[in-house]
Amino acid sequence: MLERLFDLADKVSLVIQKTIKTAYIERSDPKQQLYMSFFCKIVNSFDSSMILIKKGYNQDAGTVARSMLECLFVLKACMLSSDYFEKFLSTHSTSINYFIKRQSSFFARKDNDKETRNKNVGDYLARLEALKDDYKDATGVRLDFYDAAKVSKLEDMYDIYYNLLSMDCVHPTFRSLDLLVESDCSGEIERIKAGPNFGLSKKMILIVAHIIITSLNCINSEFKLGLDDDIDSLFSEFKVINR
Repeated sequence: MLERLFDLADKVSLVIQKTIKTAYIERSDPKQQLYMSFFCKIVNSFDSSMILIKKGYNQDAGTVARSMLECLFVLKACMLSSDYFEKFLSTHSTSINYFIKRQSSFFARKDNDKETRNKNVGDYLARLEALKDDYKDATGVRLDFYDAAKVSKLEDMYDIYYNLLSMDCVHPTFRSLDLLVESDCSGEIERIKAGPNFGLSKKMILIVAHIIITSLNCINSEFKLGLDDDIDSLFSEFKVINR
């Protein structure tokens, strides 16, 4: 089964290459630039996750896969809704302001500490204050991935995958820690595992494959690349394996 899944991943990689070679981006179109940037980020994450899966680090692959999902949600939401596209652009100022706030807090503490105070700390704090002035009148919203999933009509993927990946891979939950524990036949802990674990490989490849094929479909539709047959073939094989 794993050999068949890795074969599917190889086929996906071939369609990715076709997509990147075929897509033409209008330099004067900021939406197309954003869409392709998102897609390339998803592709890089796909490659990273497959390397981790092949090495047996499936929890770490799941962390990367959740990032892929976030990009997919926002990518498709921007494609389907001009209002969401404008909303997404306004998340930049919110992110920058939060970054400035946290960095300023850190360097303010350093500046007040006689042991750590130095000229560089003071200079950086001054630059942050100047940056804060640049964004003081900017209004924005916080990036909400559930909102993006709803707008993108990918709520099913959010409900099925996003929370599962958060609980099993990203966050330090009891469930994520339990995946590292092996029990004996009586239910007692036998050992706590570090290193590769191939037990989750099938599930993780299927999740990653579903995300990347959906992303390919979005780009193919938006840029009218004519790769419908290639993508339909990937979806068909995915559905057969996922039965």
